[in-house]
Amino acid sequence: MGLEEKLKRLAEKAAEEKVDWESCKSEWIARVSALYDDVEAWLAHWKEKGYLATTRTLTLKSEEPLGDYEIETLEITAGDETVVLEPFRRLVIGALGRVDVYLRGFKSDAQMLLSLEDVEGRLRWELWRSKFSGPRLPFNKDTFERLLEEWL
Repeated sequence: MGLEEKLKRLAEKAAEEKVDWESCKSEWIARVSALYDDVEAWLAHWKEKGYLATTRTLTLKSEEPLGDYEIETLEITAGDETVVLEPFRRLVIGALGRVDVYLRGFKSDAQMLLSLEDVEGRLRWELWRSKFSGPRLPFNKDTFERLLEEWL
């Protein structure tokens, strides 16, 4: 097989595997927004009582090959403490995106929310308390409330 034939096959393969990065970026932004909707619904009872407040702010991210994009960060404020959910990146090895969760002032102790897909194609969020070891918990209302109770 000659060089021209090899180059042609590589070009054809690259064309077949072309990723729609704009769609990937839009899906990521929507997935994070839906996560925040869930978190705010879990906290609605305490928000109504005036015990805490939530704020969403747009953050500029730059990620190759997605380029520059704006995505929301969620802040939950209770008294003088603020818990932050901040998107880290969409493109991470072994997951469909990562959001860091931390108590303001303690970003180095951030825990990770990873967006994962099961074998049937269903998406879920999982809380990793450490990058290297420790429990990996399904992210749900109970898990989040336990985390808040630890931190606040």
